[in-house]
Amino acid sequence: YNLTPDKINKFASPSRSETRKKNAGLYHRAYTEYSRNLGPDSTKNRLISTHIDKRWDNISVMPEMDFNYMNNCVMRVHQSLIYALVYGKIKYEKLSSTAGGKMIYRYENSGERVQEMIVSNGTLCDEFYEIVDGLYMDASIVEDIFKIISEKHRKDEVRNSNYEDTVFARSLKEFRLSQIHEGETSLFEIPVVYYNSLPNSQRFTSEINGLIDAVIETFSNELVRCETAEDAKFMLCDILKEQFLLLIDNYNREHKLNNDITAADNKVIDSIFRKIRKVMSTTPEPDDYEDTVREMKNRINEAAVIEPKSRLNEDA
Repeated sequence: YNLTPDKINKFASPSRSETRKKNAGLYHRAYTEYSRNLGPDSTKNRLISTHIDKRWDNISVMPEMDFNYMNNCVMRVHQSLIYALVYGKIKYEKLSSTAGGKMIYRYENSGERVQEMIVSNGTLCDEFYEIVDGLYMDASIVEDIFKIISEKHRKDEVRNSNYEDTVFARSLKEFRLSQIHEGETSLFEIPVVYYNSLPNSQRFTSEINGLIDAVIETFSNELVRCETAEDAKFMLCDILKEQFLLLIDNYNREHKLNNDITAADNKVIDSIFRKIRKVMSTTPEPDDYEDTVREMKNRINEAAVIEPKSRLNEDA
């Protein structure tokens, strides 16, 4: 009959279109509400997985059957990473004062309690790319991050803030990836640093593109909340251009970001450029669309050669 469980009402995932909103089915809702409170460490949580293998609660291991819902889940994980970094909730700290300087990533939850992040192999999160793995593993962290986001949005609504005055925009000015470089940091550095930290065998295009989309979607969501629809599109284009140029400036200057690869040869930067260009090209186009695209492209090609770090050290 070509019938899959997601087509049965009680198992169906939530969906939304321009004309209709459909709530999740009873069984789907019950499973989701239960599984989102499961953590990766069964010794710290009395809830147990409903699966034979507890890894199956992780959507990166067992994807949802509904592709649209699966994409929404992945977007939620990626946006939780972005917001947690911007709001300083994911911290890069020493494991302990006696651990020989080993650094790990920890999460500070909405109750201001710091917890260690566990990745899929059961170890502590000590590489940047493992933060995403840790968020896939622990849905309760993702839910808590969105609780924090909702609280920040409520504060904006009380103050009737425009975008520049929102908690997000003000926090973005203080956003840093101090393990990479000091100074102002572009949100587009997140997918670049993520890609750099990945083992070669795990450099999946879909995950990188998903992170880039999440950065753009995050800016779009923040703008439509507090600006008119007419203004939001043009403001989005300006912000994306500003963030892209900041990325290129930092990339050309910081060896921990460029790994001795020029911006013109970096696949992630190329994807970022193409996705920003696509956003700008949608109607209505900014009046300076062609000039902006040309400026961004020229900045990519400006630094044709990056001096290897080893050579710089020798000269010093």
